[in-house]
Amino acid sequence: MTATVHLLHGLPGCGKTHFARRLAAECRGVHLSHDEWVLRLFGPRPTGTQIESVREPIHEMLWTCTARIVATGTDVILDFGFWTRSDRDRVRERVRQAGALPRLYTFDCSAQLAWERVQTRNSREPTDSLHVDEQAFWLFAGHIEPLMPDEDGILVPG
Repeated sequence: MTATVHLLHGLPGCGKTHFARRLAAECRGVHLSHDEWVLRLFGPRPTGTQIESVREPIHEMLWTCTARIVATGTDVILDFGFWTRSDRDRVRERVRQAGALPRLYTFDCSAQLAWERVQTRNSREPTDSLHVDEQAFWLFAGHIEPLMPDEDGILVPG
C-alpha cells in the first residue's frame, strides 16, 4: 500500500493543526509539526531570529522522519503551511521521490478570521501553540501564495 503525505497550506489560525490532528486519527497517520519543535526549543514566544535559525534543520529532520514513516506504508500529515508555489512544487517532488503520494489541502478561511483565531489562541495560557503577534501575522499573510488551479488542492471548509 502506498502512503500519502498530506500537505497543509494556510495561514496561522486557519485550522491546519486541528485538521491535522483529526486527519491523523482518521487515517492512522503521523502528524508532524514544525511549530511543536520550535515550542520545545524556545517556548511559546520565540523571536523571528530563533525561528529562522532552526527552520531548515527542523524541516530536514522532519523530512528524514517522513521518509522513514512512509517507507512503512503509513501516512504522514505535514503541518508546515507551504506558503509559496515553489515550496509546494519542491515538496511534492520530494514526496514522490520517497515513494509516497502527495495530497494538498488548502483552508477556506479569510486572513481576518485567521487573525481573530490567532488572537484568541494567543490569549490562552499555558499554550501549546506559538504566539504570533499582529505585525508578524500580517507579514505572513503578505507572503502566502494561493494555490493555482493546476495544483489540485482539496478545499477544507473554514
